[in-house]
Amino acid sequence: MKLAIFSNVNMEPIKKFNKDIYVSPYGQYSLELKNKHSNLWIQNFDVVWFHFDLDIEEENFLVLLEKLLEDIESLIREKTNTLILFSKLTYPMYFVEKYLLNSEIKVFIDKLNLKLKDLEKKYKNFLIFDTEFVQRKINAEDYFAENFWYYARVKYSVKVFEVFLKEIVNIYNAFKGKIKKVLILDLDNTLWGGVIGEDGLSGIKLSEDGIGKIYRDFQKNIKKLKNFGILLCIVSKNNFEDVKEVFEKHPLMVLKLEDFIITKINWKPKYENIKEIARELNLGLDSFVFIDDNPFERAAVKKFLPEVEVPEFPKDIYKLNSWFFEEVVYKYFPKLKVTKEDKKKHEQYIRNIKRKELKEKTSSFEDFLKSLNIKLTFYKDDERFISRLAQLTQKTNQFNLTTRRYTEKDIEEFIKSENYIVYAVEYEDIFGNEGIIGESIVKIENNIAYIDTFLLSCRVIGRGVEYNFLNKILEDLKEKNIKKVFAEYIPTKKNILVKDFYESAGFKLIEEKNGIKKYVKEL
Repeated sequence: MKLAIFSNVNMEPIKKFNKDIYVSPYGQYSLELKNKHSNLWIQNFDVVWFHFDLDIEEENFLVLLEKLLEDIESLIREKTNTLILFSKLTYPMYFVEKYLLNSEIKVFIDKLNLKLKDLEKKYKNFLIFDTEFVQRKINAEDYFAENFWYYARVKYSVKVFEVFLKEIVNIYNAFKGKIKKVLILDLDNTLWGGVIGEDGLSGIKLSEDGIGKIYRDFQKNIKKLKNFGILLCIVSKNNFEDVKEVFEKHPLMVLKLEDFIITKINWKPKYENIKEIARELNLGLDSFVFIDDNPFERAAVKKFLPEVEVPEFPKDIYKLNSWFFEEVVYKYFPKLKVTKEDKKKHEQYIRNIKRKELKEKTSSFEDFLKSLNIKLTFYKDDERFISRLAQLTQKTNQFNLTTRRYTEKDIEEFIKSENYIVYAVEYEDIFGNEGIIGESIVKIENNIAYIDTFLLSCRVIGRGVEYNFLNKILEDLKEKNIKKVFAEYIPTKKNILVKDFYESAGFKLIEEKNGIKKYVKEL
């Protein structure tokens, strides 16, 4: 992540944690904004962060800031692939007027914050950074560095800079849709206190006070994550009947067995169970986060499944829930918004498991496909699906011919452009509606088309959807008098599955270099 910072205080200490961060020279933020040849404009930063401290006594600074917002809006419009962050403006710590509800300064600050809110609503690549959130996490005496302020205009402690950077990385990952998909949980001393096989139903810690409440609150927070579209699984060394009794009979259990997409409750090595889950869900191991209180189990998963994220469990159980948010949710499952598809994720995977069961019972693959009664609905340049389409480009890896990542702003611009067509396909069968599961972005130049993106959710791979979708696109292009369609396959570690897709669909291979294949098809 390439980060640039513009501020009226010295932010250089943040480079202690990443020397490649660009920090605008002290006091030069206004000049860089106005100069189209400055680093701000000519470099392609992933994130640009504007941070202004209102404790600085500068004459007419708020008026200057209001004018700067106009230049910042120009930057937002032009740098659509860059995330622009602007720290929420807070009242100065030391000024008499803060006690006067209608003071001119307070009114002006409120007015500027409303303008920031308007920009956030208007642009998908602009977000307000709540630095007060960081301040609430750090003791007041550890937040400010007054001694450094008078020597070098450094306002904050080293710890604050570390947390600032950590939060910006989390926000950027959420903006780009870089999140894990599955949370795998242990049970004993993880979802409840104690060991069910030794302590029994009445002996485990799960209550409305004390340590038992810590675990109950932990379950509530996990439940929220499930409602955001994260899949939950259990991997536990236990007797299934003992575990079942806890879920069914303990009155203070928040989570139920049906909240988990797959449960592996047995005495096999946990890394083997996790590999089985990956196969059953048809997901890569790098989609998983594993939580277990036992250091031996964590070490084994790290050794045998290095792709799986295994955060250290907190030694102080009283910090379990704050740890969960800081080291798990914000780090691996950051989200800026929750889509309708996210909320249906659990049910979608349950339906997929039922499809697999049906497939095993059906005598032939052809009979299986017929029994599904698949219905496909095709869409073109439909703005209702912008969020979902951006999400698909960020998350889809296996059936993705070019693996180009796009933001919501990018998809919106493609849809509105006369030179592009954005296709989408919705899937439904006897088990239910899966929503938008396929996408293609096609560039048009005169009577030639170039397939920039062609992808399909791994949930529907192998049911012929990919060929139906491609044929529908080709039919539409032919109606637009397109004579030739060019396409390409760009290899990654994960999309080997589709390396020959275009050839199987009747495209002619015209060039192959360094694994990249280029194709053409005449219509």
